Amino acid sequence: INQQKIKDLTASIKQKQDALKEVDKQMGFNQRNVGNYSSAMAFLVGGVRGAIGSFGTWGIAIIAVGEALTSLNGLILQGEALRRTQIGVENVSSSSLEAGINLDFLRGVASRLGLEIESWNRDFKLFAGATEGTALEGAKTRQIFEGISVSLAAMQLTADDASGAMRAFSQMIAKNTLQSEELKGQLAERLPSAIRLTAEALGITTEKLFEQMKAGKILAIDVLPLLAEKFKDVYSDD
Repeated sequence: INQQKIKDLTASIKQKQDALKEVDKQMGFNQRNVGNYSSAMAFLVGGVRGAIGSFGTWGIAIIAVGEALTSLNGLILQGEALRRTQIGVENVSSSSLEAGINLDFLRGVASRLGLEIESWNRDFKLFAGATEGTALEGAKTRQIFEGISVSLAAMQLTADDASGAMRAFSQMIAKNTLQSEELKGQLAERLPSAIRLTAEALGITTEKLFEQMKAGKILAIDVLPLLAEKFKDVYSDD
């Protein structure tokens, strides 16, 4: 058995794996079709089969490439999942231009705050769907989402808790008014300072906040921009 050939093959597979990771990264910028990943996998498998013939043994070749193939397959699945969430963002955007702006925005926020882009795309889709047709649609949606994202990242919430917090904001918009159920029952469980910061953003006491919420006097479209800005001021490192 030619050990140098095995070494060369392993190095070659590592190079292809690194290249595929770069493609996965660039897909976020170029929206590449996931078929590119399938083509890359087919190319690698073909190379492996040829190498097996040269080595004359299955065991060593399988050991050499098994980990790389598993990694590549994982990248393919990630690419497919990411593309599905991108389609969701496109569906809640008013135009192809707006979709591009939204996707660029999400990539920038996720990269800057160290967030997982796939789940963040999903959360944005839900939130943007709630603001669609309201005074918060478009640029204001992105501004609010960024302010909220800063606070969630600073608190180092799990993806599930972060999604739960975003659902609370989406429900506020759907109900049109700020209510205790979302603020106290959902958001404050994940962001303990949410009630205090909401009151501060409105320039009132927490007691007054609950009085006005009970009376249905606080409109979501009025308070969310203020709250998001407050969150950003408090939690941002800038």
